[in-house]
Amino acid sequence: MIFSFLTFIVILVFTKSLSKIIFNDVSLYTYLYFIPFFVLFSGLTEIFKQWLAAEKKFSDISKINIQSSLFANGFKVISGLFSSHPVILVAGQTFGPIAGTAYFFYKYKLTIKNFYENFSFKRINAIAKEYKNFPLFSAPQNLLNSISHNIPVLMLTALFGLEITGLYVMARRIVFLPFTIISKSVHPVLYKKMADTFNNGQKISRQIILSTTGLFLIVLV
Repeated sequence: MIFSFLTFIVILVFTKSLSKIIFNDVSLYTYLYFIPFFVLFSGLTEIFKQWLAAEKKFSDISKINIQSSLFANGFKVISGLFSSHPVILVAGQTFGPIAGTAYFFYKYKLTIKNFYENFSFKRINAIAKEYKNFPLFSAPQNLLNSISHNIPVLMLTALFGLEITGLYVMARRIVFLPFTIISKSVHPVLYKKMADTFNNGQKISRQIILSTTGLFLIVLV
């Protein structure tokens, strides 16, 4: 929540400059306001999925992924029948995580009221200290991974415009679709299994080798 709020403040202050850098067009600055909402709800969705993985509720993780995908792409398709405005694509991408978060709240009978009643900065601080190594090692990896994926998009937008960038993003999405489906299905299960093995004082090297080999063979096929 704090990060999404800071993102909103940065966008509010540097709206035109960011629009020029990202889109190479100042008139598209309104699209930037979708970013804080995407950051907030995608973050919440990932937190919920991590908790579900810890509880071994993998079917609910799949349902969240399906809900998010159906809502995002369904919104794009249905809205596209009435308008071809680019804002539809941006809004659809933002509404996906919102649908995933809403499903979790509905499934586990959560409300905004009891969510905040059980909210405690003291508890969050204690948990953050206990698991500080998790973001310490995973954040740099995720940051570099995100940069490597999105630098081509920024460069293509600046050099060739939004149309060419849109074609590139669509082609990349189609190419990576099988890998995305496999990774989202396999990752929570393997992650939980390896975490349990490590916490029990056992080595996880064998599991890493077997899972990597298996995924490599799937890619070859």
